[in-house]
Amino acid sequence: MTETPLTLDHRLGLGRLRAAAWLDEQTVLAATQAALWRWEPATGAVTPFAQLGAELLTVNRAAGLAAVALDCPQRELVVIALADGREVCRLPGHGGGIIYSLALSPDGRLLASGGSDRMLRIREIAAGAEILALEQPGGFSLMHGNPDVVAWSPDGGRIATADNEKRLSLWDAATGALVFQTRLPYCAGALAFAPDGRQIAAVLTFGGGSVSDMLRFLALVDARTGDLLPQPETSGPTYYSEDMHAVAYSPDGRFCAIGSENRLPRRLENP
Repeated sequence: MTETPLTLDHRLGLGRLRAAAWLDEQTVLAATQAALWRWEPATGAVTPFAQLGAELLTVNRAAGLAAVALDCPQRELVVIALADGREVCRLPGHGGGIIYSLALSPDGRLLASGGSDRMLRIREIAAGAEILALEQPGGFSLMHGNPDVVAWSPDGGRIATADNEKRLSLWDAATGALVFQTRLPYCAGALAFAPDGRQIAAVLTFGGGSVSDMLRFLALVDARTGDLLPQPETSGPTYYSEDMHAVAYSPDGRFCAIGSENRLPRRLENP
């Protein structure tokens, strides 16, 4: 695959890329601090999609929806139709607090967001109503214990969160009951459920320095018990000095791809 860079207007820093997701096989939706853009990597064409400067982006192609977290002029959530960029609904954020995480449910009915109020809020998009507010376990200050990352299970029945106190929590999305909580080796930078829903991959951030064992950047968790699972085999360099911030399973669940700050993504075979 040929690498094609995305170049946007960087005046006043508004071209800074915040997030991206595939709309279809040829088009990427790119979120910057100025707007959302449609980008065709094959041709390099970039066209405006919506005048929303997004800090976070989540896309559900099957439901035809995207959701973004806005930071200015106020912190709120906006759901958008992928067909034409039309605003579907606008939802309040977290009482003016920072929005750390955002995820659409697999069926596109619900939007989950985590914020600096230490709450995971689940809202029904059609009604615009909050149906669950799940308080994360407390930390010693408001800077700790917030749901920094969030992921839905493939069936939409459970939702996983991770905070900066190295905790991964699994919740029942219908009742709000805490299924389990487990301790990770480091804080999680991203979470992903396997396609069969039986395990959760967490890529880890350790906050600088250097680590000689690359596998310390990945934790696999049994989604039924919360137990840490054996990690997949890997080859190549084993000396890393940057954190990991992205993780995704292949559709068949055989592989797990992780991405870091400065290196190309790596593919690991799932045992």
